[in-house]
Amino acid sequence: SPATVTHVIETSPDGVSYTVVSTITQSMTSGLDYSFDFGAPISGRFWRLRTTSSPSWVAWIDVGVFACP
Repeated sequence: SPATVTHVIETSPDGVSYTVVSTITQSMTSGLDYSFDFGAPISGRFWRLRTTSSPSWVAWIDVGVFACP
């Protein structure tokens, strides 16, 4: 069943110091694909996705970062 969850997306140039680029809170359901549009280009060598709020455990199957020319 759907549940409201919060995810924090961060980037880092060195894998040590991370900067939050987006916090997403929305209703999500297991087994579906979700895409997030940042509205502007974001760069970073390292990316981190943290789930900070969820009514149950979270397991990510695939996470992709895509670049647009």
